[in-house]
Amino acid sequence: MTLLEFESLDLTEQLEHVVENGTPLAQIKAVRKGTLLYSLYSFYVELEMTYLKNKSDVKATHAFRMSPRLDKYLALIDISELDINKAA
Repeated sequence: MTLLEFESLDLTEQLEHVVENGTPLAQIKAVRKGTLLYSLYSFYVELEMTYLKNKSDVKATHAFRMSPRLDKYLALIDISELDINKAA
C-alpha cells in the first residue's frame, strides 16, 4: 500500500491497517491526550489520541515519510537491537 492509498481510506480503514500491519515505534503522552507513532509499509503514521478515564479515542491520523513531524520521536525510538556494525 502506498502513502496516497492509505490517505484515501477513511479513519476506520486506516486504523485497521495500522493495527494489523503497523509496528509501534514511540508514544508521547500528556494530560488527556497523546500521540502514537507507527511504521507502516514504507511510511510512518501518527495517531492523535485523547484519553478520558478508561477510554481512549483516535481523533486523527497523519501519514508521512520524512518530515519535521518525525523529529519529536527520534529520541524515543529504541534502536538498541539494531546491529549497526553489521556489514550489509
